Amino acid sequence: MTVQILINKSINRMGLVHPVVKDTAIELVKRAYKEGIYVLITDGYRSYEEQAKLYGKGRNSYIYKGTEYGDPKSLIVSNAKPGSSNHNFGLAIDYVLANADATEVYYTVNDKYKRVAAIAKTLGFTWGGDWSSFKDYPHLEMMGGLKKEDLQNGKRPSLAINFTPTVIQEEKKDPNKIVNKKLVNFNPSNEEFFNATSKVLKRFEEKSVHGEKAISSIHREKLLNRELSLDDAIGILYVALERGLIIGPKESK
Repeated sequence: MTVQILINKSINRMGLVHPVVKDTAIELVKRAYKEGIYVLITDGYRSYEEQAKLYGKGRNSYIYKGTEYGDPKSLIVSNAKPGSSNHNFGLAIDYVLANADATEVYYTVNDKYKRVAAIAKTLGFTWGGDWSSFKDYPHLEMMGGLKKEDLQNGKRPSLAINFTPTVIQEEKKDPNKIVNKKLVNFNPSNEEFFNATSKVLKRFEEKSVHGEKAISSIHREKLLNRELSLDDAIGILYVALERGLIIGPKESK
C-alpha cells in the first residue's frame, strides 16, 4: 500500500472541504504513514440533504424540506440536524484506520487510533474524542476560533497552513520483476490448476459460515490478473480460517 493510494482515496471522500482542511488531512495521512499507521479519510463535506439523511437514521420520521428521511430500521448515528454539523460547512472530516492494502477499515479506538488523533491536534485539528458530552472518535474539525452559531450566521474562519508538508520517498516497483513473479507463481500452460484455484476462491468470495466474505473480490481479481501469488492466496485463506470465516477439515479420531 502506497501513501498516494491512501491520499487519493481520502481526497475522493472529503469532497468540497475547505482547502486548508484538505491539505492538513493529507498531511495527517502522510505523518501517520511514516509511523506505519494507515489512515483513510471517510467523510468530509456534507450537503444539508446528506445531513438530513444521516440524521434520519434510527428515527421513525424526519422531514426536511418536504422529504421524508426517517429510517427506523437503522441505528441512530448522528444527533446533528442539517446546518448544525460542521461537516455542512466543509470544516470537518472523519477518519478510520485501514489494513495494509486498504481493503478493510477499523473503528476500534486503540493506541494507534489515539496516536492519529494526537498527530491531528498538532496540525490544528480538534478531536471529537476529547468532547465531554458526546464522544465522536472518528471526528476531526478545524473551526478557526468560530462557534457553530457563527457559521450558521454566515461567518467563515480564516485558516492557514502552519506546517511544512511531509515528503515521502517510496520505492518504485520494477515492472519486469512483477512479470517474472507472475510467471513463477502461475505457469500459463497449467490453466486447469489455475481455473480450479479461481473457482475455490470465488466460492469464498461469495459467502462464508457467518455470511461474511472470507476473501475480498479485490483479492480474487488480483489472482485472475496474475497479480496475486499462490502463497498470498493461501495466506489470505489461512487468516479467514483463523477468524472462523471458513471451516477447515475435521480431525479424524
